[in-house]
Amino acid sequence: MRSCVIKTDMKQLVTIIALLCCTFCAFAQEAAQAEDPKVTEMRQLIGIDYSIPDFKTKKIDGSVIGTHLAGMLNLLQKYYNDGTYNWKLAAIVKEQKGMISQVSIDKMKITEVEKDGDRISISMNTKLSKNSEGIKAADIEVVFYKGVSDSQSVNSLFSYLSRYVQ
Repeated sequence: MRSCVIKTDMKQLVTIIALLCCTFCAFAQEAAQAEDPKVTEMRQLIGIDYSIPDFKTKKIDGSVIGTHLAGMLNLLQKYYNDGTYNWKLAAIVKEQKGMISQVSIDKMKITEVEKDGDRISISMNTKLSKNSEGIKAADIEVVFYKGVSDSQSVNSLFSYLSRYVQ
């Protein structure tokens, strides 16, 4: 009689543990899927293609880095000196270098683009206009994780570029 009670208690304990595990897994999955709608919208606005294989290149080649990203980078390299692009790029430089003075970009060159899993990084070399801090050049790195940057300035620039590449 006693062994029958122990077997029943063990079955109930195993059942309860299994139910608890399923409940915790469901909560964890729900939390992982609950992404801020603004992040989702920004990812769609920027539109970087992550289906391409990992790469590391110094050239802007659509067959390697994806045609949409290549179009955005070519547009940026061609028109970095124009008002809105220059202003947005200068905001990124100021953010990354901790600058407080007003600055503009006199020259800009994209030096490397790399994709490693869900992370894409773009390295740029910039020559800056005369500023009160005496900074003449700045190397910056723009990083996207799953299509979105942590930097609002980067997201702003690339969503703007994306509109003209479609």
